[in-house]
Amino acid sequence: AQHASGSTAYSASLGFRRGVSEVTVSSSLQGMALNLPAPLSKTAESALPLRFENVLLRDAMKPGQTLQDQLSVSIGRVAAISYVRDVSGTEPRVIRGSIGVGLEAGETVPAPEAGVAANINLARVDLDAWGKILADSTGGSALQAAPSGSSDVAVNRSAASSALGYLPTVMAIRAKELVVEGRRLNNVVVGGSREGLNWRANIDASELNGYVEFRQPGGVGAARLYARLSRLSLAHGTASDVEAILNEQPASIPALDIMVEDMELRGKKLGRVEIEAVNRGASTTVSNGVREWRLNKFNVILPEAVLTATGNWVAVNAPVASPAAAGGPGATRASTESRRTVLNFRLDIADSGELLKRFGMGELIRRGKGKLEGQVA
Repeated sequence: AQHASGSTAYSASLGFRRGVSEVTVSSSLQGMALNLPAPLSKTAESALPLRFENVLLRDAMKPGQTLQDQLSVSIGRVAAISYVRDVSGTEPRVIRGSIGVGLEAGETVPAPEAGVAANINLARVDLDAWGKILADSTGGSALQAAPSGSSDVAVNRSAASSALGYLPTVMAIRAKELVVEGRRLNNVVVGGSREGLNWRANIDASELNGYVEFRQPGGVGAARLYARLSRLSLAHGTASDVEAILNEQPASIPALDIMVEDMELRGKKLGRVEIEAVNRGASTTVSNGVREWRLNKFNVILPEAVLTATGNWVAVNAPVASPAAAGGPGATRASTESRRTVLNFRLDIADSGELLKRFGMGELIRRGKGKLEGQVA
């Protein structure tokens, strides 16, 4: 209801078979505005035919068969979604399903024997916006905020586990623009899979190419991003984005294990980059009022020089255990909070002339060698 406003005419039928309800609802949705990410956003004046159907499968009603139903949703020519579920238990359990969004006429998504297959082809896909809607509907944010061992955690975990069954286990995504973690990627092609909270994908886009794994946070488990990329190009806004992230240090920053063979930052080629980092404040319980972002490895490897660095960012007397304190909306910083940043580095230079030339300062030095080592705090 929080994403829709207005009213619309509809037709509905309700029946019961084997003690299970069967429902069919259809509507043009004219008169109702939808505040959802594209392609499901619409004004009240426009029409978007919707049909929802939930019926028992006839074969599943034979003696000795597990009771199953089929849940189907079609939204104009925008989306077609179908699930086969086991309804013999207290909660429906998804057995298999298919999700097709933005497909051409005649293009379908065959349902696998088990799991959910998705095929998405859109001009723009905003994963951040859809993730927020999913979290709002399943209480995912409450799961992270609730104290360990509380009854709220058990309830939220059950809801989140049920919701996971409806998410794709295999997927193909094509998008002119993909928004994820606040970043915009262009001309994106993704082939991926999911197992529980672990997502794996091969990605090709204008800005990057390679393999990525992402583990969603769950309960007390922190998020983790693992990437092996052949290339990555970061635009001019990157430095200010990183500064803002470290300034607020939200709990959602994942642990990082990233290797990029060909890194480009603001048009400058940085060669091979290796990053390993953990967010020791990722738990909603801040230990002794201290949050720490620890950089275990930061290596930049070029033919003319090698930079190796480690360090950390620490907030002392940090706000304690609340969604806002963890970096959510309305977060406030304790007036007594202090911060400390330490970076230990070593720069081994094989050719200082070529190194300066790489950064637009050519012909200043020729074939210089040396070592620079120290600490920035």
